[in-house]
Amino acid sequence: MSRRILFLPLALPLLLIFFIIPFLLAYIVLSVGMVLGFSPLTTLLLYMAILIGSLVNIPITELKQQKTQKPSFFQDPFQNLNQNQFTTISINLGGALIPTLMSLYLIIELSTNEILALLIALLIVIFVSKSFSRVVKGVGIAMPMLIPPITAVTASLLATILLGTGQTNLAIISFASGVLGVLIGADLLNLHKIKKLNTNMISIGGAGTFDGIFLTGVFSVIFSIFFV
Repeated sequence: MSRRILFLPLALPLLLIFFIIPFLLAYIVLSVGMVLGFSPLTTLLLYMAILIGSLVNIPITELKQQKTQKPSFFQDPFQNLNQNQFTTISINLGGALIPTLMSLYLIIELSTNEILALLIALLIVIFVSKSFSRVVKGVGIAMPMLIPPITAVTASLLATILLGTGQTNLAIISFASGVLGVLIGADLLNLHKIKKLNTNMISIGGAGTFDGIFLTGVFSVIFSIFFV
């Protein structure tokens, strides 16, 4: 008796997913931009600038630290060799500079009380980001993906309620506090731990935290929509 082998038609669903995901991502990004007050064209240009800019690291300063190297087989076993290791501190264009400039641009439109609400939320996000971020060798500074945006929206909502500002600009407050909070709490406040990374370059807003910063900005706006 012949045996028939049935293959599940997985090719078509996978192909559809492959084509749908880019359009879905574009729709989400454009929607987030519209909520923040940007035109579709401006949003698209900013999105492309962030993605391309994630590949660009701008050097800021260089740190020198001594690294003790164990002697080789042919050297004096009791003599440790001290070598100077240089670590370049850079800032990532797409992961730090552009989101920071976007946040500062949006903050200009806020009232005094809304700026106070932003500062309260920012301090909370900084504290949470600092608490949950970890230094990982070979990766950089990493942290759980959804904690910053949830913290940003929750803190922003409570701050606006406390100060009675209303939730009209909740998305802007959530976006700015989330992006700046992760940059300061996860990156800047962990720079003193760079010795553990044993690397030649540290990028602020780069590898390890770029996804966190980008997704924090996007998810902060998405979550805030439910409270507007």
